[in-house]
Amino acid sequence: MARILERAGIRFQYSKKFLTYIDKSGKVHYREVDFWLERPFSIFWADTPIQAIEVKGLILDDRCLRQREELRGVGVVTFIATPGHIIFWEKHGFLDKR
Repeated sequence: MARILERAGIRFQYSKKFLTYIDKSGKVHYREVDFWLERPFSIFWADTPIQAIEVKGLILDDRCLRQREELRGVGVVTFIATPGHIIFWEKHGFLDKR
């Protein structure tokens, strides 16, 4: 994924953490995204511009969706990229959403 982003000229930070909530006992909870993009951009498969990409396997479970919702709660719009997305981007690059 990093090579795809670099080839497209998209600057990113790898493995960025965000504070998502503090529980009743005062414990701080963080979520991490695989790729934090320097600026949001639009892609196919996403309704809104994204600024974070989380790479997952073929099967998305409740934990993946919970992570995305917790991050959205603090203003981080995350796109979950599966192997199919990555294969497409390797072949075609990122295409502008029009």
